[in-house]
Amino acid sequence: MTPELVARLTDEMRYEYSRTAPPAGFPRFPDIPVGRFVSDEFWDLERRHLWTKVWVIAGRSEDAPNPGDFFTFDDLGSPMVLVRGNDGELRAFYNTCQHRGAPVVRDAKGSARLLRCQYHSWSYDIDDGHLVSVPDERDFVGLVKEERCLATVRCEVWDGWVFVNQDPQAVPLLEWLGPVARELDAPPRCAPWPGAARWCRATGRSRRRRSWRCTTSGTSIVGAVRACSTTAVP
Repeated sequence: MTPELVARLTDEMRYEYSRTAPPAGFPRFPDIPVGRFVSDEFWDLERRHLWTKVWVIAGRSEDAPNPGDFFTFDDLGSPMVLVRGNDGELRAFYNTCQHRGAPVVRDAKGSARLLRCQYHSWSYDIDDGHLVSVPDERDFVGLVKEERCLATVRCEVWDGWVFVNQDPQAVPLLEWLGPVARELDAPPRCAPWPGAARWCRATGRSRRRRSWRCTTSGTSIVGAVRACSTTAVP
């Protein structure tokens, strides 16, 4: 960012802290209906029309640092496995065997030379998901292994963050992130958290029904900005 932009943002943040009423002419917004937070019908619509078409964070690249390392991601309703290939690339597949639909990995995290279903031991390559071996293959009349590859999921990494997208036609991740990635990549980095150190994570999960809006509401975002800005603004 340029010194002029930093100065303007600093002045705007000071103004926001100091004002005691809305700006002149600021509109009155209606309350968000409670159903948006708790409605199963609305959640189903989001799952079909939103979360299947956007880039979603599935983990960190450190979660699978070496070839064969994998971790699973099930938060979107479709089970996925993300695995580091022998070429060092991180790829995502649906965690579903092409025989009877059982998972090809059952552990949340691990390492494997092949992705092997524990139901009938169909085994898949970690690089491109092609079907490597089938026990008693002679008994599968008409089996074409090239047609039984693991289904792939779009997977891209930015700054160590691993994103997945279930839409094969989705725009590339950097294009989707737009100015966010450009601003954070441009010097000076977001001091005091430069580079890959600029992230935090939770180490535990709880299985409770909740809406994603409960943790990304405007109040939470403003709170986070206020907490960070005390370091950046004198």
